[in-house]
Amino acid sequence: MLQTNFGKLSTRLDKPIKIDMAQLETEQGENLSLDDKLFALISPFHFTSTDPLRELMRNTGMVISGSTALALTTQNNDFFPNDIDLYVLPPGFPAVLQYVEDHGYKIEPSSRATANYYHQNIIIVKLTHPVSHKTVNVMSNLDSHVVKCITRFHSTVVMNYVSWFGLVVLYPEWTLQKRGLLLANTSTSNDIITKYVNRGYSLHRNIFDIGAPNQHRCGIDPYCPSTTRSLHDSHCFIELFEPAQDNFTTIQRDMTWTLPVPCSFDAIAPTARN
Repeated sequence: MLQTNFGKLSTRLDKPIKIDMAQLETEQGENLSLDDKLFALISPFHFTSTDPLRELMRNTGMVISGSTALALTTQNNDFFPNDIDLYVLPPGFPAVLQYVEDHGYKIEPSSRATANYYHQNIIIVKLTHPVSHKTVNVMSNLDSHVVKCITRFHSTVVMNYVSWFGLVVLYPEWTLQKRGLLLANTSTSNDIITKYVNRGYSLHRNIFDIGAPNQHRCGIDPYCPSTTRSLHDSHCFIELFEPAQDNFTTIQRDMTWTLPVPCSFDAIAPTARN
């Protein structure tokens, strides 16, 4: 595993590692594994191995989402996240918080509050490393499934997550082509659009601008916002850390969702900035 090649560099928690993905791929002569790509993303945040992180995910049900999961959908981690977002249900929250603190992070006092985060109440605890000033966000809410809040994010491009067994992309046909449907109409929506456009993504307010089929079947086509989707349907993309692992449907508890916008029209009008 890639971690063993960088063992000597990983001994000090106050010294984050920045991996040159292109150089590593050239040295290895092949595309990096999912585990190697994840290590390259988390190592600048003082996490020195994927093994304990994946074990924590398995024990607590925690998942990684946001820009970290999105970067893993690209061939060679086309960008590096500004922070890491960890999502966990309340029973696993203390263990995840302790894990991040054990890597030198300190809780920001102002972060202990319930925030309205894209139309859902969610606990967000922000932790910052005192040396590198890297940020990790630990988030939780009262949903029955940890992935539920991911289906309420601002756009489909970030509806992806990393679990202990691998990477799951909810809207792969769009996401892998760097396209997505914008779902949030917030004061920060223009900043969100700019952030992902700068990373090579196009965000649209209408599914037909993305390239929906001419014979669209509302409520049936998997990319229609009115269609009820399932983690166990045939439309998610799953990449396992170890291909010999059990079938996805046996290791991932199912969940259904629909996108929180209507179909077949310009769902959210642009908001003028003051």
